[in-house]
Amino acid sequence: MPKGPCKLEGCERAAVGKGYCTRHYRQWRRGGLPKGRYKTCTHEACHKPRSLGSKCEEHRGKSAAVAGEAAAS
Repeated sequence: MPKGPCKLEGCERAAVGKGYCTRHYRQWRRGGLPKGRYKTCTHEACHKPRSLGSKCEEHRGKSAAVAGEAAAS
């Protein structure tokens, strides 16, 4: 049963899940839409899931290393 149009601006396809059409629902599940399925890393252009705090594993380690170098100076 259709749930109205897709909630993504400019898309007129019928919504099937979470208010998105089939195509956009798949993108949402993969984290490809601006409002992703999971909380993502706050580092610019990173869409990896957060680990602890607001960064992913990769960027959490880098920001801690940079902070440690600044404190040592």
